[in-house]
Amino acid sequence: MSNEKYNGWTNRATWNVNLWIMNDEYSYRRIMANRPFTPEKAKSIILEMYPCGTVDMDSVDEMDNVNWQEIADAWNED
Repeated sequence: MSNEKYNGWTNRATWNVNLWIMNDEYSYRRIMANRPFTPEKAKSIILEMYPCGTVDMDSVDEMDNVNWQEIADAWNED
């Protein structure tokens, strides 16, 4: 994982995944209804929704760069 921060997130991949989920009402409601989150649970839900990565990702390999702990922590806060 890169040490370079992106918009306050660990990296662009982490920011991108959160952006896609939190900017869609259906996705947001689904996330909030499934709390609490572990990194594994967050990853499982995202891979179910975006098995090939988000539309903005160059490849599904970018999902390997997502900081799932940071995603789970953010979703548990909102």
